[in-house]
Amino acid sequence: MKGREILGLPVWYPGGGREAGRIVDLLFDPHTGKVEALILEGELEGAVPFKSLAWRDPAGFEIQESPPSGDPPSGLKSWREVKGCSLWGQGHSLEDFIVDPSTGDITSLEVSEGIIDDLIHGRQQVPLREISLEELLNFRKGVRENDEALSPLWQQSHRQDRQ
Repeated sequence: MKGREILGLPVWYPGGGREAGRIVDLLFDPHTGKVEALILEGELEGAVPFKSLAWRDPAGFEIQESPPSGDPPSGLKSWREVKGCSLWGQGHSLEDFIVDPSTGDITSLEVSEGIIDDLIHGRQQVPLREISLEELLNFRKGVRENDEALSPLWQQSHRQDRQ
């Protein structure tokens, strides 16, 4: 499921009878490639740890245990913060994550090469096992020591998808 499809979904109190809030953002750990929390607006506001939720397709998520109060752990990144960021300096941008809603694992990245290429070939999905989110975020910040490692991975994936 794409990250943008998760936005707007409801989170229900236990039993599914009352809506706790709607998802407005995803917080992920760039080291592990996992969604760690969902940001809600509604009756329940703020970050809810992903591990305290259960996926109830297609109804959204249900709270399984009382979420701890307080701020989410430091070091997490926001889906909205990285969506649309430039990658590889070649007109590529990160457009979305593909997330397993039952585990929170980010399995792949949806990458755009520009509107014309997207229309002709579609957006590319790059498996996360080939590129770590941490490398991408460092690369985006201008830390280019991974430049030589990232470009061949992208090119290999790109060639396979085009064939």
